[in-house]
Amino acid sequence: MVEQVDEILQELILQSDQPNRHIKLMEEMNEGVIVWVGQERFSGIDTVTDESAISLIRSAAKEWERRTEIRPTGA
Repeated sequence: MVEQVDEILQELILQSDQPNRHIKLMEEMNEGVIVWVGQERFSGIDTVTDESAISLIRSAAKEWERRTEIRPTGA
């Protein structure tokens, strides 16, 4: 899941006004989600201090939810 959200995040960054910005989501077994914003490393999304990075991550998560929604088939 984290990898899929990161792929969407990379798409959003490319479409943003700062397409060269470095924000990366990773998952580590012992620590959970790791967020890189430039050279800064954060353990978990809640510890990120850059508001614009948080906004992009939240947008990516919402888009992931939208893309993975189970759609009913037939009635």
